[in-house]
Amino acid sequence: SVFAYFFLNVLPGVFGMEKRYFDHMQGHLDGRMLNVERLRFETTKIKNVVLLAHKKSGKRVLFLTQGILNTDGLCVASPPHGDSTCKEAFFKEEDTQFIGTAVGENGRVLPNPVCLPKADYDIVLRPGDDCIDVHIPAWGAFTREICAHSYARAREIFKTLYPEKSFKAFHCHSWMLAPELALYLRPTSNLLAFQRDYIPYPTPSEGEDVFVFVFGTRPDTMPATRAGFLL
Repeated sequence: SVFAYFFLNVLPGVFGMEKRYFDHMQGHLDGRMLNVERLRFETTKIKNVVLLAHKKSGKRVLFLTQGILNTDGLCVASPPHGDSTCKEAFFKEEDTQFIGTAVGENGRVLPNPVCLPKADYDIVLRPGDDCIDVHIPAWGAFTREICAHSYARAREIFKTLYPEKSFKAFHCHSWMLAPELALYLRPTSNLLAFQRDYIPYPTPSEGEDVFVFVFGTRPDTMPATRAGFLL
């Protein structure tokens, strides 16, 4: 049924399979990707972010370790020709402090570097840590409770399959995590409930998924997208 879905999920009037689904097929064949009830999961590693947690309050602060940022606080694949306003994300661990490009609650990077005392914060996620990538098949109910059950079962299954790994978080890269969706959807929306389980951050993207999955077509210009972590 998975392969049938990939084969049929193409643009209206087009028969065949979209190129981007081949990696999904290979993931199922080599056991890297598994459907666990409502959601689809695969093993991966943390990239380009560091997550700090306050030792007393538990407050979390996410930093980008690299990436090109525009003045809107979003990541782009490359700066527009002649644009000198873009800047590079960074993160440094110094003797007494952490300093770098932090992400605000709206999923956009803050305009100025943030410094935090090392004595007050622990690193809970860093590049190279094992995590579980989340994919959202386009069928079935999508309540928060159903997703939570998938997460719980995935934790059990991946812990059994990969006892040598210590999975630190779930990660999802999707247009469905764009905070701007709150401007258009009801507060009770299942999609917004899904978002609230994640810590959003900006990533460069072709940005076409929302148009392909929702409208079945591709626009001429592509916006940035979001990713996020669920601990």
